[in-house]
Amino acid sequence: MTVQEWEEYFSGKQLPEEIRLDDATVIKNPRQCIDSHLAVLKNSGNNSTFSGFEVRLEAIRKHLEQQG
Repeated sequence: MTVQEWEEYFSGKQLPEEIRLDDATVIKNPRQCIDSHLAVLKNSGNNSTFSGFEVRLEAIRKHLEQQG
């Protein structure tokens, strides 16, 4: 997804107070996490060094869809 597509996906989305992606990954403030990840992706261009930020956004998206 492009940064714009990520922004559109998460825009206005109701988020829980906390997201547990797995046993070792708990996001205490999902909105702040998403916003900061989007900012990094916006400023990194297509630099693959920052691909982990998109991987995390995808994990959050999958989690939200599984939770309904």
